[in-house]
Amino acid sequence: MTSALPAMRYILDANVFMQAKDAHYRFSFCPAFWEFLVSTGSEDKVLSIDKILGEISTGGGDLADFAETLLGEMFFRGSGESEVVAEFGRLTAWVIGQTQFFEAAKTEFATGVDGWLIAYAMVHGCTVVTHEVYAPDAKRKVPIPNVCLQFGIPCRTTFEMLDALKPQFILA
Repeated sequence: MTSALPAMRYILDANVFMQAKDAHYRFSFCPAFWEFLVSTGSEDKVLSIDKILGEISTGGGDLADFAETLLGEMFFRGSGESEVVAEFGRLTAWVIGQTQFFEAAKTEFATGVDGWLIAYAMVHGCTVVTHEVYAPDAKRKVPIPNVCLQFGIPCRTTFEMLDALKPQFILA
């Protein structure tokens, strides 16, 4: 007897929201993308963390209003669980130990949001979704895909997530 695989859950980086708002899925002409986030969020297929909401909210405007009002705490999960904190510490220790990255990049990772996003994904078995790309020679920034690869965390682009979840954005 074959058991069903668990449903894939995707955890979104802030740049997914910001680039969608500014480019491919602007509120003015692709409301279906934003409805997709609400729908898949309520189905526990797509989520993010509180620290990402903090980044989004800092900019104010339509995106902040959408994130706070229509997605809210159900979508943006708390990142303070002891397991997440422990994994964040492990990720940060690895980054600090890498000679390839400049000290400023290490500090940015240790004090920023990316590590928390990856740590949450590790603990909760999520696939990280970001527009960042793997950069084996990176020095000035610690790319999310580099850390994900090192720790065996699946990492995809927005478009790969959309291909997997197969939403249909129908022209009205």
